[in-house]
Amino acid sequence: MSTESNSALAKELSGPLLTRDDIAALLVAYYGAVALDQVRADELWRACFPRTYKRGEWKQYRERHLGHMELLLDTLSLLSQEILVKLTVLATTRRPAVVRKVLIRLLAEGVTGYLVGERMWSAPEFFNALVKEADQGARTPKDGEGTVERMMRWLDPVDPLRISRECGYQKSVSPQIWR
Repeated sequence: MSTESNSALAKELSGPLLTRDDIAALLVAYYGAVALDQVRADELWRACFPRTYKRGEWKQYRERHLGHMELLLDTLSLLSQEILVKLTVLATTRRPAVVRKVLIRLLAEGVTGYLVGERMWSAPEFFNALVKEADQGARTPKDGEGTVERMMRWLDPVDPLRISRECGYQKSVSPQIWR
């Protein structure tokens, strides 16, 4: 889809386009959620974790994600208007849970690629990949929620990197700690 048609679709669906400040707010919220996730994991009793959970490895994994988010924030000024238009269309026409799943996977790929000698992605590279992978299939109708609100739902504030689900310790914890 051309930039002009994306721009027209974005305006028709939601009014104003997402801004770099909106994207920064998402990244800062993700950063805070990952940092809080580490605090929560540090506070859990060892008995809550399966034996296969390696506390140090997951702590480093979260720290690398925080470093990648810092890089994304540092390179946010390089985001073009075209990418912002595409992100606006993505936020208004794709289910947030679908975009969240792709976003988490791309963050993980950025961090793990870095470990094997590749560099972490800049904001333009990351968000271009997000749009390319998440903007597939039929568009969903607008649900009345604003574009920024829908974009912020790309974040899971309780388990932002899906570590507790992957490691199997979320179910063994009192629900109050995850709020």
